[in-house]
Amino acid sequence: MNKSIYITGFQPWELNIFHENDPKITVLKKFLKHKLETLVQEGFEWFIFSGNLGIEYYAFQEILQLKKMYSEVKIGVLIPFKNFGQRWSESNQQKLMEYKQKADYIGYVSSKDYIGKQQLINWQNFIVRHTKATMIIYDEQIHSKSTYFYKFVQNYAQNNDYLLIIYNFFDLQSFIDDCLIEFIKGAKK
Repeated sequence: MNKSIYITGFQPWELNIFHENDPKITVLKKFLKHKLETLVQEGFEWFIFSGNLGIEYYAFQEILQLKKMYSEVKIGVLIPFKNFGQRWSESNQQKLMEYKQKADYIGYVSSKDYIGKQQLINWQNFIVRHTKATMIIYDEQIHSKSTYFYKFVQNYAQNNDYLLIIYNFFDLQSFIDDCLIEFIKGAKK
C-alpha cells in the first residue's frame, strides 16, 4: 500500500524569513529532515507538495536529499490552479520550477487560471482525498495563510480515517534545545 502525506506550513514571511541565508532556514531544515526521515521509516512513500514557499519548499529540499538514501520515496506536486505562482518574483518562480523539474509526479487540480476561492476549496478536498495524512508546521496562536487549510484538515481528520500531524513553535523550540544539549555534550568531550 502506498502511503502518501501532504507537507505544509508557514510561508517564509510568516516566520520573519526574508532572505535565503537566514540561519532560521538551516534550523527548520534540520527539524524537517528529522521528521521526514521518521515518516519514511514509518512507511510513507509519497510526499505531496503544492508548490508553496516556506515550510513546503524547505521540506521539499530535504525530501530530495532523503530520496537519495531511500529509493521508495516519491515526490508529488499538486498545484491548485494553472497560473499558480505567476505573480511571484523571479527567484520564487525558479523554486516553483524546481518543484516541477524534480517531482516524480506533477498535476494541476484545476486546469484553469485562478478564478476564485472555490478552486482552493476544491484543491483542499482533492489533497485530503488523495493522501493518508498531513504534516503541518502550524501554531494556532498565529493566523497565517495555512489557517484555512489547517481548519479544513482538522475537521476532515476528526470525521475520517486521516492522520493529522501538527508541529508548533514549542516543538521547534524543543528540537532546538535538544540540538543545543547535544552540541554542548559534544563540546565537553
